[in-house]
Amino acid sequence: MYYEEPETLETVYEDEVDTVSIPDPVVINEVPEDTITEPEIVTIIPPLNDIPDTILDPGYFKFSNITFILDASSSMNSYGKLDLMKMSMIELVKILRPDDNVTVLKYAAEAQVLLEHVSGDKKEEIISVIKGIKTSGSTAGGDAIKVAYALNKQRHLHDGNNLIIMITDGLFNKGSTDYDATIENYFKSDGTRFSVVGIKTTDFVAEHMETIVTKGGGDFIEIHTIHDAQTKLIAEIRRTAYKG
Repeated sequence: MYYEEPETLETVYEDEVDTVSIPDPVVINEVPEDTITEPEIVTIIPPLNDIPDTILDPGYFKFSNITFILDASSSMNSYGKLDLMKMSMIELVKILRPDDNVTVLKYAAEAQVLLEHVSGDKKEEIISVIKGIKTSGSTAGGDAIKVAYALNKQRHLHDGNNLIIMITDGLFNKGSTDYDATIENYFKSDGTRFSVVGIKTTDFVAEHMETIVTKGGGDFIEIHTIHDAQTKLIAEIRRTAYKG
C-alpha cells in the first residue's frame, strides 16, 4: 500500500514563505540636538481700543520710565486746575506696575524734585506727594524741563517707554527759553518723548504747546473736566507704551 506522508506546517507554508517579499529596513538618521529648535511663541496683540482702559498688561504695553513736570505756579490755584491735575495723576498711579519708574518734579519760581526714581508699586508714597503739592510764585517751566530730561536719562529703558510729561495751564514766564531744543535733541538721540497735558488752557497756549510736543514726538492733551482727568492721562501712557 502506498503511504503518503502528511504535510507538516512547514511544508504547507514553505512556498509562501519563500515568496514573501521583505522590505529593506528604513534607516532613520538621528537629528543632532543642537539643530532642534523650540517652536516660536507668537503673542497676538489686540488693537489698543480692545484692551480695557484700566489694564497695562506687560504683554501689550512696554514698561515706562516717566518723569512728570507739574506746574505749581499761582495760576494753577484758580478754576479747580490744581485739583484736576492731582486727579489725573492719581488715576494713573492706580494702574502703574512695579517695573514702571516714576519721577516727579514741580515748578513755580524754580524747579524742585519731589520724587526720584520710584517704583510704580509705591502707590501710597506717590499719591501722598501729589496730594501735598501747593501753589506759589511764577512759572519757570523751561528750567524744569532740563532737569527732567537729566533725571529721565538716568533710568533710560532700552526698548521701553521713556516719557516726559508736563502738566500745566499756560506758558512759561521765567527761566530758560531754549527748552524746545532740549526736547527735540533728546527725541532724536534716544527716542524720549515729550507730551504736555494742558489744564483748562486757552487756544493760544494750546497752539504753542502743540508746536513744542511735535518736536518731542508726543501729544498735547487737554483736560477741562473731571472725566478728562480720569481718562486722558492714562490714555496717553497707554498710547506711548503700546507694543502693537
